[in-house]
Amino acid sequence: RHHLDLNYDGVVLHVVFYDDDLNLRTRLQNGQHVPTLELRPRIDLPMGDLLAYKQEVEAFDAYCQVTGRRLNVDRVAELLERLGQERLVSKAESISVLSQQPIDFDQLYYEAVMEGLGYSQNRKSFRELAQRVPYLQISTHDPLTIQAILLGAARLLEIGPSHLPEADQKHVSQLINLWQSFTTRTDQMQKAQWRLAVRPANSPYRRLAAISHLVAGQESFFANCLSLLVQVEDLSRRNLTRIRRKLSALFTSVADPYWKNRFGFGKIKKEELLIGKNRAADLLVNAIFSLAYLWAQENQDSKLQATVEALYASQPKLQDNQVTRQVLDRIFSEEQPAKSISPNAKKQQGMIKLYQDFCAAKSCEICPIVYGGGVD
Repeated sequence: RHHLDLNYDGVVLHVVFYDDDLNLRTRLQNGQHVPTLELRPRIDLPMGDLLAYKQEVEAFDAYCQVTGRRLNVDRVAELLERLGQERLVSKAESISVLSQQPIDFDQLYYEAVMEGLGYSQNRKSFRELAQRVPYLQISTHDPLTIQAILLGAARLLEIGPSHLPEADQKHVSQLINLWQSFTTRTDQMQKAQWRLAVRPANSPYRRLAAISHLVAGQESFFANCLSLLVQVEDLSRRNLTRIRRKLSALFTSVADPYWKNRFGFGKIKKEELLIGKNRAADLLVNAIFSLAYLWAQENQDSKLQATVEALYASQPKLQDNQVTRQVLDRIFSEEQPAKSISPNAKKQQGMIKLYQDFCAAKSCEICPIVYGGGVD
């Protein structure tokens, strides 16, 4: 009954998620009307994603039994390591359960890399595109043709080239012609599914250019990284670092003459790697390690399993995301900072597992940090 309350007479815009007022005007107590802005048609995220985000926020708004308590630092580190190992195993098990038999590791790896390249804003859209345009449909083509197929299926070629510089016009026209000549075109996605207002380095155009070079002409996409892992004999720190660098180089060495200094058609930026070192490190943890671990289990290869576990345990800390930052804020303090547990990628994965299984589920009564000896 805001229209009867004079305290609202200073309102100039009424913002709502869903508006059921047909005239889209809101009447104030003083008789004046102000426009109503409805958010629902202006939000790209599905309702399920909005609900999931709301639940995440609510989970961390709740009281945490760990916050402010004295930590048993060694035990917390041990618990996060254990949860990190559980996350690696559970991801492999989930992939196995959800996949058709026999498992198509090339397609799964392609989907995992695509999802990782999508970063947070376009993760789901990249995975959907990888499923609409499967690996076997594009792997025999050259990079430019693959770009045309992926951009066409994503509806990211729907751009008027007339206002572009001549070189960009020619490039767009070439891609459109290649897409139109592709004989097995799939149903296209909606352009609204893509978040284009992202950091230039994370542009979907640049990421799709990167994947085109990764898969072009590859008889087996997954075999590229697997071949580096199965040859490991020595699990010393020096050798693990060497293997990690080689795995990372599979991604960071990717280059494209057109996209090396662009983030959109005609949009120039300083020259930069299509896949940077931080993104490559994320792909190692979230794509290579989980799938290589599954491959080792499926093929009863204990040597490979040990190699993956050693690489995973020694993987340096990744960039923090929303979940790990909030878990860190709840557990650690100025007196006992996060660096006291020597954070690494495995412990970060343990934080994500902690959040998913206990924080988001509000299962505080069985929190492993509290009831596993992590606090004094």
